[in-house]
Amino acid sequence: MRALTPSLASAQRGHTARPCVQLLLDDRHVGVWRLRFQELYSGEEGSGPCAMACSNGYILRAWADASGNLRLCRTPAGASSGWGEWSLLATGVSPDAQVALAAKGSDAFLLYAAGGRRELLCRRSQDGGLSWGAAQLIHTAEPGVRLRAIAAICASAHDCICLFADDGQGTQPDDLVHVAWLRQGAWSAATWPRDAGDGVAGLAALCLNGDESYSSVHFALCGAFEDTARPAVRLYHLQLTADGQRLWTYRGPLLVGEVPGFGWAWPAIVAATGDRPRLFLCQQAAGSSRLGHLFLLRLGLTGPTAAGEFVPLPLEAPQGVGAVACGGFLYIGSARQVWRAPAPGTERLEVSTDVISCRLLARHRGPGSLEILLDNSRGQYSPGVQLGGALRLGAQVSLRLGYLTAAGAELLPQAPCWVEEAVHLSGGQGGGTVLLRCYDGWGKLWRSAAERAYEWETSPALVLQEALERFGFFYSDDGSPSLYCAGRPPRFSLAAGQPWGSLVARALDYSGCELRFFANAQEEPTWPSARAHVFTPESSPSYAYGPTEHPFLAAALSRGEGVAWAQVFGDGLFGEALDDEAIAELGFAPLFQLVELRLGEGMDISAMQEASFALRRARWAAQGQWLLSRPNVGQELLDVVSIQASGQGWERRVLGMELRYDRRHGLYEQRLHLGSA
Repeated sequence: MRALTPSLASAQRGHTARPCVQLLLDDRHVGVWRLRFQELYSGEEGSGPCAMACSNGYILRAWADASGNLRLCRTPAGASSGWGEWSLLATGVSPDAQVALAAKGSDAFLLYAAGGRRELLCRRSQDGGLSWGAAQLIHTAEPGVRLRAIAAICASAHDCICLFADDGQGTQPDDLVHVAWLRQGAWSAATWPRDAGDGVAGLAALCLNGDESYSSVHFALCGAFEDTARPAVRLYHLQLTADGQRLWTYRGPLLVGEVPGFGWAWPAIVAATGDRPRLFLCQQAAGSSRLGHLFLLRLGLTGPTAAGEFVPLPLEAPQGVGAVACGGFLYIGSARQVWRAPAPGTERLEVSTDVISCRLLARHRGPGSLEILLDNSRGQYSPGVQLGGALRLGAQVSLRLGYLTAAGAELLPQAPCWVEEAVHLSGGQGGGTVLLRCYDGWGKLWRSAAERAYEWETSPALVLQEALERFGFFYSDDGSPSLYCAGRPPRFSLAAGQPWGSLVARALDYSGCELRFFANAQEEPTWPSARAHVFTPESSPSYAYGPTEHPFLAAALSRGEGVAWAQVFGDGLFGEALDDEAIAELGFAPLFQLVELRLGEGMDISAMQEASFALRRARWAAQGQWLLSRPNVGQELLDVVSIQASGQGWERRVLGMELRYDRRHGLYEQRLHLGSA
């Protein structure tokens, strides 16, 4: 049950307060903005490594061509021309190694490999890329070692930080990642070499926080790891104090290849304001390549690094790709082509005044739905009409419900949904109506099948976090001990083709917890606006319905038989739970039996605990009870409510909710589907 202001609580318990409904459509999916690229430039430049940065309102692009010429293009952000005007900066540059650009304000840094890929050089501009100083030698590789991957970032406590990886030219994992930094006009010696597997194929770096005492850098490394036959993209975190190293942590894999001759290369990371960081890179397989991106879900030092699905882009896959956010747009491209997408947050559409009716259905662990009927009498939602990017399939629907109170319109956000279908209905001379059909968080999990087999042997919390965050949901839990492991962890698996919802349900069953999707009103305009919270259900009532509380229109309540006895069989273990009060009332004990082979010696959860979890779930299965009233906009699934009817008191758990709003018929009501508390 969400907190309500006194004025809102009073309004929804009465009969006169006017309903308020607000509906917003965002061009994002599960909290992550979708990118809508438009081509700015297409030229005849050849392939070669490319990097991008933004300095003083200009987009800087550096490109090393096949002849080893390093060129720079400096174009005003948002310009429609000038993307093919290059100036020569250096010759003898290696076209087989990355180039890197970093900028902050008027300072820009260009780093590249020369001298047969053994020398790492840097040139600096202090006027936004208009002029450049002489090349400065930062590092010389040992004989037989070649530089391959270079990334640079302007950080808080340093003028510039350079990460670079070398290729040992051997057959064994002998590649190394080094770091050097510029502070107070002097470059440090390259230091702290770390293993980079073999066949290193690119670096990308990002700085999101820090202060004058330290810099915090996240970087992705492409290459082959473990047995050197499995290409991967891995995430690391580096913290530097003003004087030296503070922390270097391997966070985990972002992508892992499963077949020979397959991998990723030439990465670039960009973070626009209000968006999650995005990693662009080239997927390479069987002599072809595809440009795509994925978003990074969690860059902190806690939680898994699970990222969303790799999203292919219908764009050319160059040998090198650059990316930068500048002036309300996100730019990606190579020397030959440049694309631009509006920065996240600019594609939002409010359709509240056109809402004719809506029906919201939420179910315990089942796919929910939202149907919205929009007035299209002006033809504003007809095909071909430019409404921005929000009204598209997969768009996120933010529904807020409430009342007009003495304090004004007070609304609470409901759990987010996503557009599955848009049906245009004819209506004579006018544009008619548009029916939007949407699905909710559980619908997303049940409709998403695993593309390959997965297996975990870890705590339920980490399984749930990885499963939910891979779709963009921001995970949290209430710290229930059953979610974490001090002893032997349980094993979970997901077969190829199975829905992710089945895995989430099994992890919840094992831990005795439940899952709730919600949106936070304060952060809803940005991210993360799709949250998933795992919790242990409360047993005490959170809200009251009755003549003196929240009057209801009708109700169907019964004692119900349900289940009073549960038995659980584990790996050599047995546990049971009984509801003595229900048995005494019924005169017999309906039995529920469960085989749970995850239970065994040394596990944190005992068979007796699992039996109590199973008994609780089995008793919730009793259906057929309901209550109809004016909407309680703070009501949530699995809340326990108390009901006063015919002089009797009842306690029931909310297992489903159906809300209906129709302004044509003055309808604003909520049906609660109830089960045992």
